[in-house]
Amino acid sequence: MAPKYTTKKNVYLTKGNRKKAEKKYQCNLCQILTVYTSLVGFKKHLNKITLHKDSSTAVSVDLENNGKIESGFTELEIVIENHMDYYDSCSSDEEDQYENNPRLTEAKTSDADNKITDSAIHMETHMRVLESFSTSMNDYAAGVTVSKSSHQSIEDIFILPSDISPFKSKAEFILHVLFHGDEDLASERLIKKIMYAMEMLLEVHKSARKRIEFSKPDAVINFHLRAKNNVLVFKTSTAKSTNQKSEVHKFSINMPSEYIKNMMACSGKTLQLSALPDFTENQRLHLNQGDKWIESPLLQHPMLTIQGSDYWLCENYTNFAVSIPKYKINTNATIVERFKRRLSGSSLIKVIIFPINMYSDDTSGNDSKQYNVYYSFLIYFAVMTLEEQNKWENTLFVCTCNHVLNAVDMLRPLVDNLVTLQKGIQMYSDDLGKHVLVVAPLLLFMGDNPCQSQLAMHKKTASRRFCRKYLILSPCLDWKHVKGITCFSHVALYDWPQRSKTFLSAFASSDKQSNIYKSEQSLSYVKNGSKEFLRLKAFDPTKDIPIEILHTIPLGLIKYLPVLTAIQKDSLQHELSPYRSYKSYNQTFSNQLHHSGSFVGRDFKQLIQILSSVISKLFGRDSNLTFIITSFHAVSRLASLIYICGVHKGFDNNLLKIRSAVDKVARVFLVLNTFIVSNPKTFQQQDFSFKSKLHLLHHLTKDMFCFSSVLQYKTENSEQFSKFICEHLFKTNCQATSRDVAKKFVKQFICRHLCNRGSYIVEKHIGNNIRPVRLSVGDFVKQAPIDFSKFNLHFFGSRANSKNSDILISNLRDKLADVFQKDNRWFLGKISIETLRDGRGKLVRKMCIMQEYQMISSFNVNTVYSCNIVTDSYDNIKVIYYRTSYEFDKNEVIVAQDIDMHLTLISNSSRRLLNVAKFGMFCWILVNISNIN
Repeated sequence: MAPKYTTKKNVYLTKGNRKKAEKKYQCNLCQILTVYTSLVGFKKHLNKITLHKDSSTAVSVDLENNGKIESGFTELEIVIENHMDYYDSCSSDEEDQYENNPRLTEAKTSDADNKITDSAIHMETHMRVLESFSTSMNDYAAGVTVSKSSHQSIEDIFILPSDISPFKSKAEFILHVLFHGDEDLASERLIKKIMYAMEMLLEVHKSARKRIEFSKPDAVINFHLRAKNNVLVFKTSTAKSTNQKSEVHKFSINMPSEYIKNMMACSGKTLQLSALPDFTENQRLHLNQGDKWIESPLLQHPMLTIQGSDYWLCENYTNFAVSIPKYKINTNATIVERFKRRLSGSSLIKVIIFPINMYSDDTSGNDSKQYNVYYSFLIYFAVMTLEEQNKWENTLFVCTCNHVLNAVDMLRPLVDNLVTLQKGIQMYSDDLGKHVLVVAPLLLFMGDNPCQSQLAMHKKTASRRFCRKYLILSPCLDWKHVKGITCFSHVALYDWPQRSKTFLSAFASSDKQSNIYKSEQSLSYVKNGSKEFLRLKAFDPTKDIPIEILHTIPLGLIKYLPVLTAIQKDSLQHELSPYRSYKSYNQTFSNQLHHSGSFVGRDFKQLIQILSSVISKLFGRDSNLTFIITSFHAVSRLASLIYICGVHKGFDNNLLKIRSAVDKVARVFLVLNTFIVSNPKTFQQQDFSFKSKLHLLHHLTKDMFCFSSVLQYKTENSEQFSKFICEHLFKTNCQATSRDVAKKFVKQFICRHLCNRGSYIVEKHIGNNIRPVRLSVGDFVKQAPIDFSKFNLHFFGSRANSKNSDILISNLRDKLADVFQKDNRWFLGKISIETLRDGRGKLVRKMCIMQEYQMISSFNVNTVYSCNIVTDSYDNIKVIYYRTSYEFDKNEVIVAQDIDMHLTLISNSSRRLLNVAKFGMFCWILVNISNIN
């Protein structure tokens, strides 16, 4: 049975004075003017009419007084109903319903395509509601009752003026962004979005003074299948691949070149996506300051633009270097000559380098987040800052497929496109107003540890040679055969040979019967589809897959540490409870370590910053927990050093501190493992000191030197993007999931592209020929994000990624501890906001109270800091009240750095600990402690 949708009655009042009179009912749906004095007769008349209708009907009822409009209020009741079996004729597969129209598609119809998806029903319903709403709005604006003549003469507003191209009307543009903006499934966000769209329609109606009529729902939802469509359509490709069972399967893929081609046609993107190598010494703020970006020949720009003129490098020279402020280019003539191309009848085409990053992971297509695995690929532009990378719009979806094809099986068509991009593709640049040659080499690959091992042709971390970067023999293989107390030894990293791309190429091209294949297979190499990466000259799988920190420390080492008893957990949770109200962290703290439901390990990353200090305060005297507490402090110190957005100065010194912190973590874990083995009755036996994730930490500094800070290639944003993939999977009919998800993402991409004033190409008749013509969007489309203040918020900004890895500077608020700056004086302080009320309880004003603290000086202690101050055993700084609290003007105080100063010492409540385990805090204190009074 078809679903029915009925809304409540909505009453609109026309101007004038309300006058009580006998109600009469007139039908606006038929052409015969008939007035009914009773509601029963009017309903019988409506039932006869609706029996002959083929779609949902919006019924409007006019209440007249003797057929004339009297002075006074006249009620106009509008009942919006959907009572017909409309949805039974719809198909959930958007292409299959056009089978009978050869102009549109040639797709075949399947039995499952006769079922309508929940998403289509949802969107169809809102379209009908909006359509009925427009009818009542037009009648209301006309100021007269609807008569026979008004219904027979409907004005057509679907004329294509120049200011709304490529859309047929302003209403169509609003509906387009409504349904193809960022996906919103929560009812509150959806209602707000629809209501804001109605407000926009009212504004459009008021300015146009014309009747607004909506397109058919299918014309908006499946606009890309319309024969007379003018809206830009992203070209999604269909590829075939063979899995390990020799089965051939199809999947849909959004090629990276198509993304770049459309982004180049958007104003401001050319300069945003390209950058020269940055040679600023002892600094790492962006990926273009990394060693690979500076040294790799394929990442060098073969030409420079100086004062509006393009200069080619290395002409008539074997090696040539051009130095400009802050940047330096090193390249050679062979690379430059490769990119020299000419357009017909013009000079050499300009070359632009766009390095990209790639990410791959698996996600579940079920609500339970288990089973039904889908593998997907995403791409990012390497030059973007952390703030830009965190935006939803800058995560570009490439492809996905269920368990019939895994990630390595889908690589061939993707790498084919990357090889073409590496050679260069001609594209139109809106910023330059001409065609340029775009070269997009692959800079690095991101993913979790199993995925990275698989794509590096490695047998994963459980193999005998467990490291994907070095040929290190797993030490736990020998340890498992030893009984009793074992003398553990530190893993010597650089005593083993390093894996190389040459070895991978030789193994990939060898026969299974050859000696090369047999010998390298014993070194934990494996043949799979990842050999396709070897075709990329700018990418080395053994070096350009940096260590992924999320699953290595927060979801790795912290989970390895032994758990506490039930009583100890209760004490710990009680001590952590006040942290829920403290504002020194950008996320609300949880009391327990939970990973389920958190894509980015939020709970682990928050608690790793405070657990070490809290556990030391509660259980510092428990001898059984001494080594566990030491391990927590070592891991917390390492996390504080690496979870930083960038290093402005002293990068070499920062690498030394990280290397020292990694060595300390390895040592304390070895000691802890020895202690656990020697106490089998107290602790469960574990060998986590030989875990591969602990070993991978030794590669951190080398990856940071090659690229930049670990947050520049973090995977948290990509992990959060998995929820959008899952939501799109839930809305499909599970028949062509790869195609449906790929097309939904590119519809959102194109919608945002047009709203960002991107140009597009249409086919037009010029004489006897059809030629592509590049057009820009109309004035209304350009001005919509500006004229409507909440346009981007409701249509494109309602679901931003969570940022819980970088250091934030907070605004002044209650219970905030910070390093404050006032009149060039830096000091430690904590804010409390108090309210002042009069005798009747009415708020008079809010007072900002400051409590200052100071570090305790001592000449009898040695610390890691530049000044002699009192610290605990783990370099946390002890502070004490400096003066009595006082009221201050919030406009005179600047927040220099957020700190954690909430933990009080047991012996003296006036003393607190400045927690240097907070992300980025230890490095910041080392540099700026001399400035704090």
